[in-house]
Amino acid sequence: MFLLRCLPFRTVAALLLWVAVLPFANGAGQASAQSFWDRTHLISVTDESSLSNLARNAGAIGVTRSDGSTMQIGHWYESDWRDLSALWMTEVTENFGIYWGLSTGEQGEKYRIDPSMKVGFILNRPISRHSLLTLSSTYTIGGNLNEDTCVADYGPVFGSYTVNCRLASSFLSPEDTLDQMLDRRPTNHFMVNLNYKFSF
Repeated sequence: MFLLRCLPFRTVAALLLWVAVLPFANGAGQASAQSFWDRTHLISVTDESSLSNLARNAGAIGVTRSDGSTMQIGHWYESDWRDLSALWMTEVTENFGIYWGLSTGEQGEKYRIDPSMKVGFILNRPISRHSLLTLSSTYTIGGNLNEDTCVADYGPVFGSYTVNCRLASSFLSPEDTLDQMLDRRPTNHFMVNLNYKFSF
């Protein structure tokens, strides 16, 4: 994850797309790659995450200046590049598959969503001719949302402090605003599902 965190977002996006359309080598390598991709299915592609929406909602408020005017900070919590993610499932056997995926992450002036990797599995167990039990699980590595601080000038008497940008003009002390900094893991970063299907 250290490597993913250090790569520029567009580089990670290019890697994600490259994996999706990976050209096959010649000879035996080509046959092996084709066999792998024949057993691999694209599950989902999305350019929006709950953390992206959380960052945008965080910047929807304004900050009051010392002269009483309001400064809009929404542009600090926006990005032209949305958090792009893709998920695949590769069949290992008839009843067992591996989930794997990547996300590019996202960055604005005052926040960052780290790139991530998702891994997991799906296991089918036939119970009878008409019933099937399915166990699946996924785990997301990385993808955390972190918020950056601001330096607020409270005038010649109080001086300047490092603060939470969104709460600089609140009634909280500068130190207390830092306790409200966004630091979130991806929603549903660990999921386990157990399903029973009966056909009649």
